[in-house]
Amino acid sequence: MIETAVRLYDKQSKSKGSYRERFLIIDGDRLDSQDWSLNKLKEETERQKFILIVQRPNHEGLLYRMIPGKERDVPTGTLAASKLKAGWPTYQKPSNAHVLSGRFSFDDLLRLAKVDADLENLLTQIGLMCPKQPKLAKRSQKIK
Repeated sequence: MIETAVRLYDKQSKSKGSYRERFLIIDGDRLDSQDWSLNKLKEETERQKFILIVQRPNHEGLLYRMIPGKERDVPTGTLAASKLKAGWPTYQKPSNAHVLSGRFSFDDLLRLAKVDADLENLLTQIGLMCPKQPKLAKRSQKIK
């Protein structure tokens, strides 16, 4: 999988130039059926200078979780499509950006990113979210 991504990146960068960042986006449920563990895949993507983004549980599950109130509900990969269809009866695979923008707002995306670290990382890396600032410790002493 990573070998294919590297090969495609090398081919595209020769004709269209290189990008500042490289991403490998994978469905989380595919990790279960692969020979690679998540840790091994993370190590290899880092070695190849890619940023790994895991859609949990998969693309349909990510879309389902964009439905208001569903962001914390991570269905299994096998249930994700049926749950998405229940919340969005007209959904058809594949959906293009126009269809998705007609169903979901940027606020839906940001709401999900608040509870999904990989999505938050992706949106931050591409400039759609600001990096989190470290929280300052509260002073517990009273001022006299």
